[in-house]
Amino acid sequence: MIILEISEELKQLYRDDWLPKRETVLEKELFLFFPELQLTLSENSIEAGSFKLTESICEENDLVFGGCYS
Repeated sequence: MIILEISEELKQLYRDDWLPKRETVLEKELFLFFPELQLTLSENSIEAGSFKLTESICEENDLVFGGCYS
């Protein structure tokens, strides 16, 4: 098995989702659409701290080849 050494700085760039690297945070708006209910929720509809959205390609903190979701 080949193990790649990836710097913490590069990992943090991907975690922060600031590619290309910016000096300021890019503001994003969240909209959730539920087609079965014909319901759209915006970030104004969600109480602070009551919602968590995660995105990943694998369950591990480090990328493991063969360990990604299909």
